[in-house]
Amino acid sequence: MKRLVHLVVEIARDPFGVPHVRASDPGDAWVGLGLAHAQDRLWQMELLRRAAFILQQPEGQALRGLRTYARQRMQCIDEAR
Repeated sequence: MKRLVHLVVEIARDPFGVPHVRASDPGDAWVGLGLAHAQDRLWQMELLRRAAFILQQPEGQALRGLRTYARQRMQCIDEAR
């Protein structure tokens, strides 16, 4: 199996959560950037999964419009695939 990173890659996040990637090789920097992006995306997917669970709970009429909107958006995303 081929190694993705040849030298040291450092990923530091500032107080706002913005990743700063430092590497001695441009290819290693791209791998580090991809890793930081994957970490952020995983957090987003978990947040959306939890939000979908909350929207599925029958809480009365207050969330009915929001649930309908979320279902329509998900349907559009599924059709685009």
